[in-house]
Amino acid sequence: MMNQSIHTAHMGICFSEEAIANAVYTLFLTHSFDGVTLHMVADSVDIPFERVMATYASTYQVWYAALCHATEELFLAVNKEGSIDPPLHQLRDVCYAVLQHSVRHPLAHRFIAMPRSENMREPDEPAYGVIALRALLKRLVKQCIKEHNFAPQSSEMITQSVLCLLHGVVDFQLNIQRIPWMENLSDHILETYFAGLAP
Repeated sequence: MMNQSIHTAHMGICFSEEAIANAVYTLFLTHSFDGVTLHMVADSVDIPFERVMATYASTYQVWYAALCHATEELFLAVNKEGSIDPPLHQLRDVCYAVLQHSVRHPLAHRFIAMPRSENMREPDEPAYGVIALRALLKRLVKQCIKEHNFAPQSSEMITQSVLCLLHGVVDFQLNIQRIPWMENLSDHILETYFAGLAP
């Protein structure tokens, strides 16, 4: 699925242009999945309707292409291949990078986490960035357990808990911006959670 956004950049909507990607995110966030039509997509990105139709058979395909792009951008921003830091240090770095990227790109974050529709068919496979980020977190969690940074327990449960924690912290940061010590609060929440996993 890594080539999904590359393909659409040449054939349909160029999601690599931030203004265009944000227009699509805003469209779905404003009208929900069920309220968006291909005509609305074409108008929002200023592309002829015929060109949109030539690439996307449905609004679902537009939504999924946008999801692939948003999650790939997130993963590329947090992935540091070849790091030799201890696993717990790497896990912290990834978590803080997720927070920073998501706060810098609020529309993309909200789009990734937007409510799914009952009319939305399941994708053939999850978006690449979703798979890659989850796999990265799970690998680091397993290493933290192996090196006794965390007590022995389900790596799957910890991984899902970390993802939930990150989404919650980002939502709080984006929605309650008037708190001057918000960044310190985010640090405290993350470090307290990791401390609670220690043996």
